[in-house]
Amino acid sequence: MSKRYLYYILVVLLALQSNLVLAEKLVVTKHDEFIEAENNIIGSEGDKVYLDQFEGSAILLVFWATWCGSCVNELPALDNLQKDFRKLPFKIVAVSEDYQGLEVVKKYFSDNEIRFLEAYHDPQNKLFRELSIVGLPTAYLINPEGKIKYIFNGSVKWQDDEIRRVVLAEISGNPVLPKNTYKSASLNIQVGKIDQASVSESAKSEVQPKQEDAKVGTQNKEQSNVEKNEEKNGSSEKQKQ
Repeated sequence: MSKRYLYYILVVLLALQSNLVLAEKLVVTKHDEFIEAENNIIGSEGDKVYLDQFEGSAILLVFWATWCGSCVNELPALDNLQKDFRKLPFKIVAVSEDYQGLEVVKKYFSDNEIRFLEAYHDPQNKLFRELSIVGLPTAYLINPEGKIKYIFNGSVKWQDDEIRRVVLAEISGNPVLPKNTYKSASLNIQVGKIDQASVSESAKSEVQPKQEDAKVGTQNKEQSNVEKNEEKNGSSEKQKQ
């Protein structure tokens, strides 16, 4: 690998990361035009995938990367959204912009238990550049006819019911909003702490009576020894008399 190529990669990464700062604040814009994209992405089996293959279903086209902190923070909520909407004609197409290829995406999904999203990769960032995307994360909400309805630039709380209703409105068949089963990692940690605290308090409450019983037993034993000594002393006095 030449130094010139390494320098090119570094420049691209720095450019993406600088654009990422611009995408930190969420900007949502409404649209109503057909998406025009000729470049393909790579599917989880290494096959070429074109966006027009998803026509007939609403899709959420998400551009992200494993090195993008805001992007990976969204993944659990996106994974949960796909799970909750799995019975609807709806698909999340999460396209990685990692220069290392598809394998790094699969590994990240496996290591972080992302189970409902499929791995997609944008080779040489072709689709990213074709759509003139300037930062990560960026998401396109596309209706079943292939029209862009919303573009989300920046971090989105996909677990919020308000956002989910926006997505649901573009799904054909006028479906009812599915139950939201999202649970944040921080909530699970808090629940774990509460359970641990309850166990600790329960253990203390069990130990305390045992300590009290042991203390009472010691006091009774000492009292019994005193009484025995008194009886012994009394017998000795009688014998002297």
